[in-house]
Amino acid sequence: MDIDNILSTRLEELQQKFPTRFSKSIYVLKAVHDNVPTGWKERLIEARRKGNGQRVILIPYNIEGLHWIGILLKFETDRKIELAQLMDPVEYSDFSPEKLGNELKEIYPDTLLRWTYVEKHRDVQQSASITIKNLLKAAEEVQLTYERGTDTCSIDLKDENWQAALTTMKILFKELSSLNMQELFTLIEEADKVVYLIKDKNIILFFGITGSGKSTTIHFLAGSQMERVIVTTSPFAQSETRYITAVTVNFKDVGAFTDGSIILCDNPGFGNTHRAEFDIANAIGIVRAVKGCRSVKPVVLISYGNIANRCCDVKELAHAVGEPMPRIKDHIETFFYIFTKFPDDEKGKIHELLRDINCELTEEEKSDTNFRIVLKDMLHKTRRSALALNPIKDQPGEILDELAESLSISHPDEAFEFYIAK
Repeated sequence: MDIDNILSTRLEELQQKFPTRFSKSIYVLKAVHDNVPTGWKERLIEARRKGNGQRVILIPYNIEGLHWIGILLKFETDRKIELAQLMDPVEYSDFSPEKLGNELKEIYPDTLLRWTYVEKHRDVQQSASITIKNLLKAAEEVQLTYERGTDTCSIDLKDENWQAALTTMKILFKELSSLNMQELFTLIEEADKVVYLIKDKNIILFFGITGSGKSTTIHFLAGSQMERVIVTTSPFAQSETRYITAVTVNFKDVGAFTDGSIILCDNPGFGNTHRAEFDIANAIGIVRAVKGCRSVKPVVLISYGNIANRCCDVKELAHAVGEPMPRIKDHIETFFYIFTKFPDDEKGKIHELLRDINCELTEEEKSDTNFRIVLKDMLHKTRRSALALNPIKDQPGEILDELAESLSISHPDEAFEFYIAK
């Protein structure tokens, strides 16, 4: 495929058909091939000379002959790049853009190469046509976002509508702010290590708000000895788990009667305060990992604080679980609930606490589909008893045997979907 000519031809057609959406200040440069050592630097220097002022540069980039990616550069002035986006359309791609990002910074020191989530396909042979589509779509979106945003902001400022102007400026800032590409891809690489470890394996995947005790529970189930200590903490909890991790546990080693082993997967807590790089890396890493599993048992951890907060945290958790698992209702029967950090005198009241919350739902909460699905399931499964974990006194083997007998998602590749965390 002659990607240069096809991309240029389609751009010209769109510029003629939609002149307001595809301005004349969008340029296509000749494709770069990774086997030409100086090709990328040459194209970056050429981009500086192509046109002047505000403009958008589109560059196809070829990796090892078949794999195509796209790069968009948005210039603010003749020599200053406002936005640099990389678009890799190959699902499960192992391409690292570190070299491209470093060479970009050599010529444009203040510029970071920003990874952008785009349409993907597993077949690398489809990457050329998808890259053309992605580049043209990105060029249109960048231009429209800038033009509409600045025009709207200008009108609001003239009308002294300060709040509306501030809102628009925040949207523009979000669109144009750069990600730390090197950190992002380091996190993705770390998460990818788990992909191979749990491929075609049966796993237990833990979900929970930051501070709900996921890591502690996994340590307990893996056989770690627990003791109670008093520590002073900040009121602003932050997840210590930076990316999805996996621990293999032999059932017999922890006193269970089930044969074989199981893999326990910890993932960063929802609602933590990590930056966008962590959100994006984990949105990709978690789903990529579980899609390759043989089966998945979702275990949801709810702490006493989550319940005491009128289930506000449970609502957030239900939304977060629903992002990678959009058809949550189809798989809710596989959910297993563990309640953590409950005082001894409250452990027998879990169903009652949930029932009170259900009776006092506001109209807004009643219309929250995912929250209602999860809350209703929790009510059903805690009617007779609820598992309130005490990691000091309880036996991990007993809980693992119970988990082993619970239902699993047998086709995780269909149940989980890629998403970008909000």
